[in-house]
Amino acid sequence: MSDELDRWAHAVLVAAIGGTASPPAWVSRRLDRGLGGVCLFGRNVVDADQVRGLTDALRAARPDVLVCMDEEGGDVTRLHHRDGSPHLGALALAATGEPDLTRATARALGAELAAAGVDWNLAPVADVPASPLSPVIGVRAFGSDPAEVARHVAAYVEGLAAAGVVACAKHFPGHGATDADSHTGLPRIPRDRSRLEDVDLVPFRAAVVAGVGTVMLGHLVVEALDPRLPASLSPAAVRLLREDLGFDGLILTDALDMDAVARGWTTPGAAVLALAAGADAVCISGGQHDEEIVDACVTALVDAVRAGRLPEQRLADAADQVRALAAHPRRGVVETPADQDDSTSVRRSLRVRGRPELPPGPLDVVVRSGRVNIAAGQVPWHPGPRLAAARPGTVVHTGPADVDGRRPLVVVVRDLHRHPDLEREVTGLVADRPDAVVVELGVPVLDPGGRAWVCTSGASAASVAAVTDLLLGEDR
Repeated sequence: MSDELDRWAHAVLVAAIGGTASPPAWVSRRLDRGLGGVCLFGRNVVDADQVRGLTDALRAARPDVLVCMDEEGGDVTRLHHRDGSPHLGALALAATGEPDLTRATARALGAELAAAGVDWNLAPVADVPASPLSPVIGVRAFGSDPAEVARHVAAYVEGLAAAGVVACAKHFPGHGATDADSHTGLPRIPRDRSRLEDVDLVPFRAAVVAGVGTVMLGHLVVEALDPRLPASLSPAAVRLLREDLGFDGLILTDALDMDAVARGWTTPGAAVLALAAGADAVCISGGQHDEEIVDACVTALVDAVRAGRLPEQRLADAADQVRALAAHPRRGVVETPADQDDSTSVRRSLRVRGRPELPPGPLDVVVRSGRVNIAAGQVPWHPGPRLAAARPGTVVHTGPADVDGRRPLVVVVRDLHRHPDLEREVTGLVADRPDAVVVELGVPVLDPGGRAWVCTSGASAASVAAVTDLLLGEDR
């Protein structure tokens, strides 16, 4: 293959890597051949200083490599996957009704990323959920009112920019109208064009006006646009973004090894279709075969150009978009962090019914959660350890709960409305113990009763700390 085609094909790839101390040897080889970007996950993170060492090593190999993360705050965090995010997530921020807080939170989060050498954040989520049953969006979205979501999305984009970090609005043209998870299957959205315009596109238009640098195409078939191909592979979706919304920045796909596209088109085949459709870069989240996937995608792209299935100029233009983002004048600027989410603002994100303050002494804490979406991963999420530390003798029940009727009972759940088996268990438990306090760390939909119900709209460490203080009477 020609050196030029090879470099273009590498430039449009944003690849995952293994390791925490230094980049694997294959990454240096691929950076020499023009690899456009590297996406870091929790597996790459010990702490911020270690991440900075890793990103410095990547840039020692090639200074203009883009480094990105999914650092949404709230439930989806990479920098803080060991302890939980100190930043409120989207739904909790929206619950405060303060876009200025969203802007300040994004700036503080962006300053952390920039200090760690990460210059591109794959956030914010700009989806507008049509149903609280969504297993993939949930508390990651700013709510179901498109105008309100738009205000927070724009504020988030502006906050990241103030820290010198490029934002990425996702998942275009909107994942909110489906309860299917594109990590495991291909969602189809039968929404008509007028509904798409009035709801789903509103936050993306706001992101474009706010100057968002990148937009991520989602793996979902929007029948009003293209009844056959998911947006990530569809020329119609790219035309909508470019021509109707006027976006001239970099268009990125969601990870092409997700089942939504990998099953039907394979990852290399999807890479070719995405570039041909007009995407400028493709995400590959990798796993145990990171370099093999990169190599297969490079080969597929070069072969497609030679076979006439992918215009050479299209690949060259996409590579130019990646290089333009890497040369962005704000990229890599580290500013003094804005104030973190203060405790008063975090408390305003809580929704409370009844009197949740607990009497003195040890507690029974029953913790129940369904399967966590793969986008969030396994992150500490509930107040059990904090309550146990504050109240010696407290028992935290994550399995079968043999509760002591003499101790105050706290029941902690996440998205209870989405799990009928857990709903039956918790409703029965609260019926037997009407003095129980129920804490919902997911979407605030189902109140199962009890003396009090407290909703955090997310399971960030900030929300967990706030609800712990409330239960212990320390929030004043």
